[in-house]
Formats: sequence, structure tokens, C-alpha cells
Amino acid sequence: MCVLTCALRHAPARSILGTSGQNIDDLWRCTATEDRLELLASTLAWGHVAPSAPDTLSCHPFNDRDPFLIGDQPHVYFAANQPSYGTRLVQAPGGGAATRLVLVPSFAATGTAVLVNLSTLACHPITFSASLLSPEAT
Repeated sequence: MCVLTCALRHAPARSILGTSGQNIDDLWRCTATEDRLELLASTLAWGHVAPSAPDTLSCHPFNDRDPFLIGDQPHVYFAANQPSYGTRLVQAPGGGAATRLVLVPSFAATGTAVLVNLSTLACHPITFSASLLSPEAT
């Protein structure tokens, strides 16, 4: 059983919203678009992390509140376990603070981690390679 996880953390003067990526995987399965970064941007524009939950995305149904609503626009919004790395900086409606969207690839599949500079919102992937440790490399 897969469980959608979502986290909101506050760094000094920065807010970070992240998911395990199941919300984007589910939207990708239910729509005609191949652009996962566009799906991530859409969830931000819609103000809802998991618009397909609980219909096609497993989660606990809530009858008194919706924990997946996005209140304040975060500075960094990421979806993990994606097939590949992607990033885009989007402006808030009305000229508010920008949000760095990040697709974080599955580390187990790609060996790639992503660093985000919280001061500038610059984003860089780092790929680790096991070939550096192989006997052929020495």
C-alpha cells in the first residue's frame, strides 16, 4: 500500500512544501499531458496538493477539513520519486513571491539528489555514480 506523504517546513523566511510524488504520478495517469512539471505547477495554481484524492489516490478521507489545500504559496514546492529531474521558477499571481518547482528523481533509480539554495532559490542536481568506487576506476 502506498501512502501519500506531504510535508511543509519553514526555513528562515522560506517555506518548503514537498510530497512523495504520488500526487503527480496519479495526475499523470489521469491526464493526457506528459509534462510532470506542468502538473506540479497546476496543483500550485489550483491551490491543492492532491486534487485526485481520495477518488483515484489513496488517502484517508476527511469530512471536516481538507489537509491538502495550499494556503500560503511556498517558496519551494517539490515532488519526489519522479522519473527525471526538472525545475521551473513560477511567479505568484499579482506579482507575489516566486516559487521554485522541483521534480526530484528517484535516488534509487538515478543516483540523483537535488540541492536548492534557499537564499536565491537556485536549484542544482547532483548525480552520484557507483563507478567511482569500482576497481576499474583506480
